[in-house]
Amino acid sequence: MDLLLETVTALASARTLDDVTRIVRSSACALTQADGVTFVLREDGHCYYADEEAVGPLWKGSRFPLETCVSGWAMVNRQVAVIPDVYTDPRIPLEVYRPTFVKSLVMVPVRQEDPIAAIGAYWAEPHEATSEELRVLQAMANAAALALRNVELYGDLRRSVEREREARERAETANKLKDDFLATLSHELRTPLHVIQSWIWQLNRSEQPAALQKALEVIERNVALQSRLVEDLLDVSRASTGRLQLTTRLVDLASACTAVVDVLRLSARAKNIQVDIQQENSTFIWGDADRVQQILWNVINNAIKFTPNDGRIVVKISRSNRQACVVVEDSGIGIEPQFLPFMFDRFRQGDPGSTRRFGGMGLGLTIVKELIQLHGGTVKATSNGKDQGTTVTLEFPVPAVLDQPGTWLRRRAGIEPPEARLDGVSILVVDDEPEVLSTLEGILRHHGAEVLTAASADEALKLLNQHQPTVLVSDLAMPGRDGFDLLRAVRALPSPASTIPAAVLSAYLASEHAAAAESAGFQIFIEKPVQPLELVGQIAQLAGRTAIQ
Repeated sequence: MDLLLETVTALASARTLDDVTRIVRSSACALTQADGVTFVLREDGHCYYADEEAVGPLWKGSRFPLETCVSGWAMVNRQVAVIPDVYTDPRIPLEVYRPTFVKSLVMVPVRQEDPIAAIGAYWAEPHEATSEELRVLQAMANAAALALRNVELYGDLRRSVEREREARERAETANKLKDDFLATLSHELRTPLHVIQSWIWQLNRSEQPAALQKALEVIERNVALQSRLVEDLLDVSRASTGRLQLTTRLVDLASACTAVVDVLRLSARAKNIQVDIQQENSTFIWGDADRVQQILWNVINNAIKFTPNDGRIVVKISRSNRQACVVVEDSGIGIEPQFLPFMFDRFRQGDPGSTRRFGGMGLGLTIVKELIQLHGGTVKATSNGKDQGTTVTLEFPVPAVLDQPGTWLRRRAGIEPPEARLDGVSILVVDDEPEVLSTLEGILRHHGAEVLTAASADEALKLLNQHQPTVLVSDLAMPGRDGFDLLRAVRALPSPASTIPAAVLSAYLASEHAAAAESAGFQIFIEKPVQPLELVGQIAQLAGRTAIQ
């Protein structure tokens, strides 16, 4: 009785067909004292002898038509077959049994209402199964029926999990490929933009005919627009994959609003739009200063863009116990009710057709939503309809003190930083792009620096053995040995070369590569494209100089 209970328990835990057949054949032999046991499966009109344990060989691995064997009879007729003498029973195919030891047998169908298998017990001497033996075999058949169902369900579950894992791996691979593509796209777009921007800066500082000056202004404006588009596309991609990160600190929300409005006031003035700031009290949040400015820029710039000439925009800053609130109200073209629920969806625009009046890709407000949610806040928009203006409400969670705004706003607006000088500073610039090298050399020499250039890491190391530059500026992506390899080699050189201050100047994103650059020994990370004066200022700081105010 204990062995039967153990058998039923073991079958309940079986997870494979092999487990089921092994448990049945070994336990059935022990419980019935039979000389052999087979486990037979019903497969497409045949009996398949899947497993056996016997004193002599039987039919393991063989298939027979259902109508030609006793196991088939038991399954088709849904009855137990008790055969004391195999040589006198018409259901026995004698030519199959004569080579075996079998004299008597019992065949019990598994799942009697709709048999899917059978258990056979065989004796080498004439034997008529007792009622106790039949009871045991029937109990095992019932347990085996449940076990086979469990095996089927477990197999389905395992296959489902495997499919889900494969689908997840495919999705992760696709996301990685997309991220790699976007990183490459970013790099390939940023590098020529950097060159164009640098040459425009140099041309703007020479005497030019009016028409050429106008052309340069147009080119410069469009390069800035292209740079913003690249940043917006990358932000949307990072947000969709959960890779958009914040560098949080205490931020003065009112100061951030004022800085953004000051930058955008020129755009508003061109349309004679009045922009007012109303502040109820001191308001601070815990957030990423650059990203907060990006949120405010997108919302206020949108308001200017969609407000006709002679309009008005009011930026209201307030604070409750738990929320800091910025409300941007405009007297612009308003929002149709049917579009309002989709206003913050990516690529959605109120006038998407070929005749639309306003440019853009429909990414700005999507980025606003993603960024403010990362800050734990919310954004919503309301409008009474066409030509009724729009109100956008930003809410941030609140804590306590102030940090100065970062560099994002200045870059976004195209405002140049204070000019620095590099007189007496010797700079080694490393980049595999000849145009980049020549452009950087011109800018740095213009500001008083002595410049050495190298097109590879190996060439840079040779120059370091011959000269003692004050600062090293290197790209990251270079054939052969990249910028990381270069600086690791530099840090392994004898002093003073090993202690040279080093900056990255790369089209790669600082948010994704700055940690690795710092680990390799770089002190600062400068992203391409960069305004020449900002580049000079960063290098001056690295060399221990201060900007001329």
